[in-house]
Amino acid sequence: MKFDTIGIKTKHDIDVIVSSIPHYNLNKSKIIQIIDNEVDPHGKKTNLKCHMTKWDMSLHPSFANIGDKACELATSYTLLKKDHKRQFSIGALWGARYTGDEYAKEHDHYPALWSGVAFVDCPEGSGALVFPTCDYRHVPKNGEMILVPSYLRHYVEPSAIGVRRYIVAYNIAATKYL
Repeated sequence: MKFDTIGIKTKHDIDVIVSSIPHYNLNKSKIIQIIDNEVDPHGKKTNLKCHMTKWDMSLHPSFANIGDKACELATSYTLLKKDHKRQFSIGALWGARYTGDEYAKEHDHYPALWSGVAFVDCPEGSGALVFPTCDYRHVPKNGEMILVPSYLRHYVEPSAIGVRRYIVAYNIAATKYL
């Protein structure tokens, strides 16, 4: 199919939804163990140049809790802030471990509506999540999770040498109007 595109730059406010990882203290070590034990099926061939799990980790309850909370946050946000009320479900849910100079290349998560990261174990020196198109740099905080519009381009900076950064990431799709 042949088509053209027109690049348009916009200036509008963007909300970053911030909350706490559910049952963080209970699940932190479980998530780290699962990520460490998971065979990386991608071999650093995705935008993430680090150790990754498979895309669908929702069968693990500690991952599913994060995915469920992300969907609840997105639904609550639309009920409070938007004209189009939506309910959401997880489209993808995966874990990653960055060590030393590992990073994520600039990318977005379109066609998902929302995407986000749960910062499971991100000690001082962990690489920040950078959104270059809106001049925002999110420094990871243990136990925190964020949601952003999935079209936002972003990348992960390398961490300091010797630092291991564990995260769970997710893509969220709208499933129905409320």
